[in-house]
Amino acid sequence: HKHCQMAERKATNKYYPPDWDPSKGSINKYVGQHPLRARAKKMGEGITIIRFEMPFNIWCGTCETHIAMGVRFNAEKKAIGNYFSTKIWQFRMKCASCAGWIEIHTDPEHCDYKVVSGARKREQSWEPEPEDHIAKLKDDEEAKKLAEDPFYKLEHAAEDKKKAQETVPVLQRLQDLTSPMHDDFALSQLLRKKFRTEKKDIAEQEKEVIAKGLPPGFKLLPVSDADTTASRHVQFKSLIQTHVEDKKAKDRLLIKSGSIFGGKTPRTQEDLLKMSAALKKRKLDPSLFRKPVTTTKSNFFV
Repeated sequence: HKHCQMAERKATNKYYPPDWDPSKGSINKYVGQHPLRARAKKMGEGITIIRFEMPFNIWCGTCETHIAMGVRFNAEKKAIGNYFSTKIWQFRMKCASCAGWIEIHTDPEHCDYKVVSGARKREQSWEPEPEDHIAKLKDDEEAKKLAEDPFYKLEHAAEDKKKAQETVPVLQRLQDLTSPMHDDFALSQLLRKKFRTEKKDIAEQEKEVIAKGLPPGFKLLPVSDADTTASRHVQFKSLIQTHVEDKKAKDRLLIKSGSIFGGKTPRTQEDLLKMSAALKKRKLDPSLFRKPVTTTKSNFFV
């Protein structure tokens, strides 16, 4: 019996006794209880216990306690009739303060609930202020003039017709703009097509990034005309061309550092340091100014 109570609290963890087997039917039939358990104690009378939420504010008819909308009760639900093919349901519950019975029926005719006994519904009415309601199209003087002067009324009607004809193209244009929005399938199809195209472009871009040896997730910007034009004006120098230009710069510096009377002037360590500094300023290779030393095996720079 304790295990059955536990099964009532946790319907997904039912206890199966050792002497039960599938040939004896369901576990509920074997234990001798209804699948709804305590909620079905009045099932023979056509009553089911449910959780009922109060649809509006009421006052209890027994103790005059206010019961707010949304308060929940364990109510007895029973079908008591039909409105055409729609069933009319009866809900009976006890007040939490005095245990007095409250009875509420569904009202399919007016799409509402109605209190039958045990309580009274709180009636709420709202009267809009003139300034909060629909704006007036005519003031009092114009309305009086329209009522008293038939010629003014005729002229006013003609002007209204003219304005209505002028606004027809605008309304038609607005309807044409909003009409595609009513086709949910077309909008969904367009959106899915856009997502597929973007997904395909992202996959192709990732392949291009991997092919170029770039790290995954690296984003490549699209090629623009400005980038193409700028790349055409870029010229990359080869190693040979760079070496030749460095050699020419070396010769110029040697000439400038040499004697004006001709002849070869031996270079001192101080001269080499000055020339090395000048080369660094010109971003040339200082190894061009080192003297080669001849050996038996190969030439090394010192």
